Amino acid sequence: MRLPTWLSRFKVNFLSIVPFFIYRVVGQSMEPCLHENDIVVALKHSNNFLNRGSIIIFQKNNLKMIKRINKIQQNKIEVEGDNSVLSNDSRHFGPLQNNEIIGKVVWAFHPHR
Repeated sequence: MRLPTWLSRFKVNFLSIVPFFIYRVVGQSMEPCLHENDIVVALKHSNNFLNRGSIIIFQKNNLKMIKRINKIQQNKIEVEGDNSVLSNDSRHFGPLQNNEIIGKVVWAFHPHR
């Protein structure tokens, strides 16, 4: 079903002001904290809330990933998965730039646990 034009415009405008995103976890790199198919809510990125230990969602090489901040130095952020054996993280692709961060995870739902 196609949305009416006025509703489609409202949807785009509404989504641009909503301060959060919802994602589904893919992979095992964040176990035991987050498991495959867990649902997370992330607040849109703001420099004010990033600190060591925060779990963030970011985009690197056209892939969205979820990892924990391990180190912050100036505008460079190093991330690592909780399951370091299975994690593709800053040890492989280097530090993140500030503009690669999408948001900070503030809530997780574990539907299968």
